[in-house]
Amino acid sequence: MQWTELRLQDLTFGFVRHQRWSYLVALVTLAFELGNLPAQGLQLAVLLAEKPNPVVYAGDCLSIMGVAGGLQRRGIEPTIVFFDAHGDFHTWETTPSDFLGGMPLAMLTGRGEQTIVDGVDMTPIEDDRVWLVDGRDLDPGEDRAVAESGIHHATVDQIAADPPPGDIYLHIDVDVVDPTDMPGVTAPHLGAHRLKPSLGRLKRSTRPAAWSPSHSVPGTRRSKVPTWLRRLPTASPHHFFD
Repeated sequence: MQWTELRLQDLTFGFVRHQRWSYLVALVTLAFELGNLPAQGLQLAVLLAEKPNPVVYAGDCLSIMGVAGGLQRRGIEPTIVFFDAHGDFHTWETTPSDFLGGMPLAMLTGRGEQTIVDGVDMTPIEDDRVWLVDGRDLDPGEDRAVAESGIHHATVDQIAADPPPGDIYLHIDVDVVDPTDMPGVTAPHLGAHRLKPSLGRLKRSTRPAAWSPSHSVPGTRRSKVPTWLRRLPTASPHHFFD
């Protein structure tokens, strides 16, 4: 299978992650993000609609709207397998920081902020086709939202042993990866996993339609993604551990 590599820094706009230095800075940055992210998401969706089997080197988990929207444009309704140490399931009602990067999985399912979803012109993904993998660090309020939703919440071992059927969009926020396997992670998280064996098993038993590693620094460079993770889409399952 031939895969097409894309990098978000190749697009017109770059995803922006903000820290809440002050209320004014937060408001200005938020306005900038909501003004530019729908345009970038749409650009990414249109590009992916023309590219088979996309691999997106994403600098931010907000890119999942563009990838999912692009797959929908190709007539693919994927199951989302979302690896993240966090839930990314906040809405404006639960967020303690107003950080958009804590909301993408909620956005994808039609909850909370929908500016990017509407800008990409995508249909929100039904809960039963969304798998949050790991998600061990959930904020108060977010934990209840996940528990009361219809999304699946699984451990890394559970998803590897019993993956969902059909076309899979595999997204990996690298804060879930043990720094032993990925020394370049700038924000390692306690309790991270050795993902290489689990992803090898997952690859053998699923049909991936797209995948994207998301680095904690905007504009992820392919060179910063370890060889074993870059090889995931193209390597033969039987040689993945070589």
